Amino acid sequence: MTPDLSTAILTFSHGPAQFTRAGFSRFRHTLAAAVGIDLGEMEMFGGRVPWEMVADPLVPLLRASDVAGRVAALRCGFVAARLRSVLTEHPAVRTALGVLEADGVLAGLEAAAAANEPFEIHG
Repeated sequence: MTPDLSTAILTFSHGPAQFTRAGFSRFRHTLAAAVGIDLGEMEMFGGRVPWEMVADPLVPLLRASDVAGRVAALRCGFVAARLRSVLTEHPAVRTALGVLEADGVLAGLEAAAAANEPFEIHG
C-alpha cells in the first residue's frame, strides 16, 4: 500500500512551522496568489511559465521542493522581508495562510538569514 504523502509532515531547519504536504501546497498557492503569481501556470506545478520570468523575492520559497527544498542563505533575508511585507500589507492573507504557520515560516527565514544558513524544508 502506498502511503498518503499529502499528510506527511514537513518541518523546517529554522523556526517552529510545520505543515502537512497538502497544507504547505495550500500555503504556497495562497502566498503566490497574493503577489499575483498563479502557481498552476509555473514550471514544477504543471504549467509552462519558467520561474526565470518571475522577479518576486518570494520565488525561492515558492519553487523550493517540499521534499528536500531549500532557500539559499543569501536569499533568506530577501524572502523574509518580502513575506513580512505581504503579511503586514494584507492581513487577510496572513489569516488565510494560517497565522501560526505564516509567522513560523517568517521566523524561520529570519533565523536562517541571521545565522547565514539556508532555510531547508524537510519532507
